[in-house]
Amino acid sequence: MLRRAESTEVPTVSVVVPTHNRNSDLERCLATIRRLDPPADEVIVVDSAPTGEGAREIAARWRARYVREERPGASRARNCGARAASGEIVAFTDDDAAPDPGWLGTLLPEFADPHVALVAGKVIVPAMQPQLNRLYELCGFIGQGEDRFTLDAETPQWFERASFLPFGLALNLAIRRSVFEHWGGFDERIGMGTRLPGHEEQRAFLDLIHLGFRLVYAPAACVLHPLVPKTKEELRLRSLLRIQASAAYITLLLVEEPRHRREVFAYVLHKFRGRSSVQPPENQVSNPVLPSYWARLQGPGIYFRMRREH
Repeated sequence: MLRRAESTEVPTVSVVVPTHNRNSDLERCLATIRRLDPPADEVIVVDSAPTGEGAREIAARWRARYVREERPGASRARNCGARAASGEIVAFTDDDAAPDPGWLGTLLPEFADPHVALVAGKVIVPAMQPQLNRLYELCGFIGQGEDRFTLDAETPQWFERASFLPFGLALNLAIRRSVFEHWGGFDERIGMGTRLPGHEEQRAFLDLIHLGFRLVYAPAACVLHPLVPKTKEELRLRSLLRIQASAAYITLLLVEEPRHRREVFAYVLHKFRGRSSVQPPENQVSNPVLPSYWARLQGPGIYFRMRREH
């Protein structure tokens, strides 16, 4: 059972920062974390499959704990950080992100509800070119809302909201550490650094709701994330890769979550009908049709190759 926190009690928190050969980004991230108010009780840098010792030196300079994970994969690094954490709450961000000074102060009060396992905040990106909004959306950079809400098994259409809508990203999540005793952690087969680079958050949301927990979206808890790539060509390439990953994840759901196949098929049909009847907004840059379809067709193959490897 999860411990019920008193209304005046502030849980201890560990901030976990996975990194992979991005020392200058890590330096900036840790400098930002140092300015958090309230501060973190501990900061853990997880060095994922490193090729040097730079991250260790940077962690020491900022008085962060250093943990080395030899195997690649962002999901594996997050699980490694959670195992090393001592705080009651484990907050995750990325090495190239910058949490708002009040980040923890907004996330932590949500855990006063003992049924809440995970809180997701809003990801803010720098000013964008409006004509590229469709590509930004396809890349997952925009789409989160402005209203706080909760999500659990009693929420109407919870599966669709957890699996297909931009509820939260791993660079702005906080999870109750005791939840890891019931949950196996992020799916290490998927996420950045794996054959299926993405959707580990959606898999986590689904798992936690199946276990009977509640999730919260708290848009006031903000993390700034740089918009990389920035050019139209780079955005198109990244959006096509994300379309591949999304098709692979949908295949994963169809194979591994048979109880939700009806909802998955309904979502796919809805998206297909929407693409066939709705034209992109005026002046919006999007992907050519044939490369987009080809990317979707590649998704199932990506999933089954990943499945064979594991």
